[in-house]
Amino acid sequence: MRRRLRRSGVVVAAMATALGGLVPAQPAAAATVIYVDQDAGGGEDGSSWSDAYTDLQDALAAALAGDEIRVAEGTYRPGPAGDRSATFALVDGVRMTGGYPTGGGAVADPDTHQTVLSGDLAADDLSGRGKRVENSYSVVSATGVGSSTVIDGFTITAGNADEPARNEGGGMRNDAASPTIVNTTITDNFASFGGGIHNTSGSSPAIRATTISGNTAAGSGGGIYNDDSSPTITGTTIAANTAGSPSGGGGGIHNVSSSPTIVHTAISHNTAAGSGGGMHNVSSSPTIVS
Repeated sequence: MRRRLRRSGVVVAAMATALGGLVPAQPAAAATVIYVDQDAGGGEDGSSWSDAYTDLQDALAAALAGDEIRVAEGTYRPGPAGDRSATFALVDGVRMTGGYPTGGGAVADPDTHQTVLSGDLAADDLSGRGKRVENSYSVVSATGVGSSTVIDGFTITAGNADEPARNEGGGMRNDAASPTIVNTTITDNFASFGGGIHNTSGSSPAIRATTISGNTAAGSGGGIYNDDSSPTITGTTIAANTAGSPSGGGGGIHNVSSSPTIVHTAISHNTAAGSGGGMHNVSSSPTIVS
C-alpha cells in the first residue's frame, strides 16, 4: 500500500515560530485526483491513469477530504477470500466516481464501462448461490460521513449480511452517515435487514438517479431499511426486491421511526411475505412526491 504525503501548514508555522519569526497562515492542500485501474501496469501510486492503483482500497487509504477517486471499469473486491468483514469504507469529503474506460479517459460512462464493487471475495458465485456464505457482509459502508462524500457510477453487488452480529445492509450500510449516492445500481445483495441498503442512527443519505433492484432481506426491507433515519430518494427505481419474513415487511422499503422523503421515484414489483410489498411503515412519516 502506497500513501501520499502532504506538507502540513501547522508544521511550517511551528518551525517559523521556533526561529522567532511569523509567517502567514498556510493555505489548505489542493484537492487531488487519485486514479484506480485494475489493469494498470505502472508505478501504482495513483498519480495518473498509467500509474493508477490497481486496488481501490489503496486509493481510499490515501484519500483526504476534497479529493476525488476515479475508477476504471472492472470488478473490485474489498478484501481477500476469508475476510468477510472487508468493506469499501467511504472517506468523509471524498468523491468516488466509476465508469471510466480501461486505460483511463476524461469522461465517465458507467453504462458503457461498468465498474463493479463486489462482495464475492472468492469470485465463485457463478457456481451457485450457496457459495455466498463466503461473501463480504457489507460491500460498501459509511460511518459519520457528510453529504460531500459521494459515490457515483458504480454497481454494488453480492453482499451477504447473514450473521446475527452482521446482518444489516448487504449492499451498503450507513451508520450516522449522510453520503450522496448517485447514478449507481445496487443489486443482488442479501441481508437479514436491508438487503440493498441499511440506514441507521440518524443517517440521511441523498439517493439520486439510482436503481435498487433484485435485493433480498430475510426479515424486512428488501431494498432499503430505514431505522431512525431520513434519506432523500429522488428519481430512483426501487423494484423487484423481496422481504421474506412473515412477521416483517417492506419488500421495497421498510421504515422504523423514520421520515424519508421520496420524490419522483418508481417503487414497483416488490414483494413481502409479511406487510407492505412496496413500503411498510412502523412509527414513521414518509413524504412522497409523485
